[in-house]
Amino acid sequence: EQDLRPIRIPLNMGLLGYRLLVIRQDRLSEFDQIRTPDQLNKLIACQGQYWPDSDIIEDNGYIVNRTIRFELMWKMVETGRCDYFPRAISEGYGEVKFYGTDTYAAYDKILIGYRFPMYFFVNKDNETLAARLEKGLESMLEDNSLLEFMSKHPATKSAFPLSQYENSRIFEAENKYISQETRNLPEKYWLKVTP
Repeated sequence: EQDLRPIRIPLNMGLLGYRLLVIRQDRLSEFDQIRTPDQLNKLIACQGQYWPDSDIIEDNGYIVNRTIRFELMWKMVETGRCDYFPRAISEGYGEVKFYGTDTYAAYDKILIGYRFPMYFFVNKDNETLAARLEKGLESMLEDNSLLEFMSKHPATKSAFPLSQYENSRIFEAENKYISQETRNLPEKYWLKVTP
């Protein structure tokens, strides 16, 4: 954001900031008992060593066991070296199918939610391109075509329909790594997965 010009309209409306919990299938009833962030804070999350999510989750009081290898996090959940693996709601379902629904569950009754934007960046001198991108994205927000696009795109469609989260508990978390300009964005730029 210091070297380039961000187009401050989150491309996925912050979808990456909603994290379901990948857990072992045999622990579903245990996680059903969790009602507050303090209860979840007593358990251990697996995360990548250098992922920004690791810092965000840890900053919010969660215990994080960090590792380098993605595949190892799944094995750590399976063997009990950590209790859950937070994954974006656009990632978790497909990954659980890949790694095995007999062992793992994409637990979405609890979502950890924080602001996590993805932006287009352009050269600071390219006013024409910046204006075109801003106008196009604003238009897509206004007519709901951005949301419709996300609901059909292979990278995000597994998170839809949003009605599947109407009974989920959202444990709000603070992302202190976003700029003040991002904090000041209008609410319409951010996806709400629950009413």
